[in-house]
Amino acid sequence: MIRLTRVRLGVMLMELSAVCLDAAAVQAKEKEIDIKDLPQAVVDAAQQSVPGGTIVEAEVETEKGNTVYEVEVEKDGATTEIEIDADGKVLEIETEDDDEPADDWRRYPPPAEQVAV
Repeated sequence: MIRLTRVRLGVMLMELSAVCLDAAAVQAKEKEIDIKDLPQAVVDAAQQSVPGGTIVEAEVETEKGNTVYEVEVEKDGATTEIEIDADGKVLEIETEDDDEPADDWRRYPPPAEQVAV
């Protein structure tokens, strides 16, 4: 019985290590980039998603072999983080108001005109 518990514990630790290594590998692929280096399609998609907002930060990463840009846009005290592919397709939008706790993100689907039919 004790041996079986030790085996299970060992397996759980190996699985946890694998998850941590995967997370580290994903983070290693993220790279902060200058806003002026964003593709025009990405800038246009961000501006359409948050009209009148200001792009304040940008990162580029590789997800499943695809280039994805994470763009942070500020407007009226709210910060919106938008994931956009290299072609300008909005993949995900998250908005946080300054008045809300940092961990209370609201998720929004992409605008209807950008959803594949």
